[in-house]
Amino acid sequence: MVATPSLRAVELSTYAGARVRCDLAAPRDQEELAAVFAYCRERGRRATLRGSGLSFDGQALNTDLVISLEHFGGLSIDPERREAAAGAAVTWGALAEAALAHGCMPRVMVTTSEASVGGTLASNSFSRFSPARGKESAHIAGVDVVTTRGERLRCDRRVEADVLRGVIGGLGYLGAVTRVVHELDAGAPQGAETRVLSIAPIAAMLSELTPPFGSAEAGAWPRSRYGVLFPGLRRGLIYETRYLERVSRWRRYRLGHEPRSPLRVAGELLLRNDPVARLTWWLAARTVSPRPYVDPVLDHAFLMDGNLRTNRFGRRLGLAMRAFQQTFVMPAATTAELIAAAEPVLARRRLLPTLADVLYIPADGALLSSSRGLDGFAVSFAFETSSPPRLAAIRAAMRELASTCRGLGGRVHLTKNVEAAADDLAAMYADALPEFRRLKRRLDPDEILQNDFLRMNLPGLRAEP
Repeated sequence: MVATPSLRAVELSTYAGARVRCDLAAPRDQEELAAVFAYCRERGRRATLRGSGLSFDGQALNTDLVISLEHFGGLSIDPERREAAAGAAVTWGALAEAALAHGCMPRVMVTTSEASVGGTLASNSFSRFSPARGKESAHIAGVDVVTTRGERLRCDRRVEADVLRGVIGGLGYLGAVTRVVHELDAGAPQGAETRVLSIAPIAAMLSELTPPFGSAEAGAWPRSRYGVLFPGLRRGLIYETRYLERVSRWRRYRLGHEPRSPLRVAGELLLRNDPVARLTWWLAARTVSPRPYVDPVLDHAFLMDGNLRTNRFGRRLGLAMRAFQQTFVMPAATTAELIAAAEPVLARRRLLPTLADVLYIPADGALLSSSRGLDGFAVSFAFETSSPPRLAAIRAAMRELASTCRGLGGRVHLTKNVEAAADDLAAMYADALPEFRRLKRRLDPDEILQNDFLRMNLPGLRAEP
């Protein structure tokens, strides 16, 4: 008889505002984690792994049991090997600050300092330097995994490489990653310089956003570019960013851009209103300056911290503060077609994205990566609203656009909101299903790690008898 672990009844939520009631276990080490899995196996309970709770959809929620990895800390920096070894609960803010203090820098950083390294590994995250550096999977040297049968695996690119490919971006459905080793760059930049290159039609924008962006000087940090679409989705701003080793003078962008500015909170609350958002974009198109601005390096990296503060402030005021973001990863040749198709889909429902952006993403090899074997563009639509009817319209629009995405050879990114028919998702990830199911049979043969998100959206990713 397996002992019952310490459980407590809780209500958990996502960044986007979804809530569930469930039992929560918070094991303190690998022994306790293996014991929780043994309890689940004996009692027939289904579990989901949870990091910082910043998922957009139900990837880390469960109405049965949630296993928090909050106690799996520990962080060490090896500046000679240029590696950071971090427990799953270590936040990106802590990792980045420690690396910079040792004269190093993570190669690809996610956009929220409070996200945990275990959580983003399960998402295979990308950020504004991904056009130059790829997704997170390109710079993970190894992971430690505890399987639901209690097996402890140390995986790298030579040992258990198939497990490494599966757990990166695997949404926590194969096993619990307790430790992550990230590769680092030498050097500790002080700032990030960003300039608007131009306002361009979509075809020209996509051409400008495709690497290479020009050769950098020896030892210099790479440049990266990303685009922000105007309402109407027919043209957009092209930004270019590079890190600076030394900063002689801060030239900050508009105050509302700064993640720690009180004006950021006020601005984001106002942008939840469509007329204000349209006016903001109208002004943006008429006040573009080629003059570069310079942010402190961590303010630039963790831009979305401002959104997090706004959401928390709004919820303290009693506002629903729901958010929705869906990303489509498209072949370069059909990206413009998806953007063109999105305009009538949104217009028909009178929907205006709070932000729509475009980022080039190189292909990678992680099993459930939206860019697995696919060089192309991530096209994201973000909405901030507290209106249930508007959220329903957004979901319907994204579901319709997901069908178009499939027909154009793209994939819905699995680690933000996912609104798509199950058969569309199955077709998008068909090439990954056999290997994923094989790993699921090996690492989680009792299918302990599953939840409503998996059952509803991705039934083909479960193990087969």
